[in-house]
Amino acid sequence: MAKILIIDDEEMVSELLTIFLSRLGHNAVSAISYSEAEEIYRKEKFDAVFCDYKMPECSGMDAYINLKSLSPGNRLRFALVTGTVVDQSLMKFMKNENIAYLMKPFTGDDIKRLVELLSL
Repeated sequence: MAKILIIDDEEMVSELLTIFLSRLGHNAVSAISYSEAEEIYRKEKFDAVFCDYKMPECSGMDAYINLKSLSPGNRLRFALVTGTVVDQSLMKFMKNENIAYLMKPFTGDDIKRLVELLSL
């Protein structure tokens, strides 16, 4: 199935996403910082990226912009994972860039719906 990069500074969230995605038959690779994720992303090909919105090193929006620039011409399937309220400017950005999102706390069914939404 799909190979998905998970970027989240909370190891527990990364572990949960990895477990749920594995149960759905996907291969998940996790990174606990943007710099680690970028290093992995440069070396491997991914079908999608699930990224925390609020991280110490950079925001999920910045991560999206940076990773997209590393893969010009490729469609970057991207989902923001957030526990914060999504404001109007973020919603507009996500809509314009076709970015999905997953609200924390999430369930296995939420992840399954997200995977289906991203056509993985």
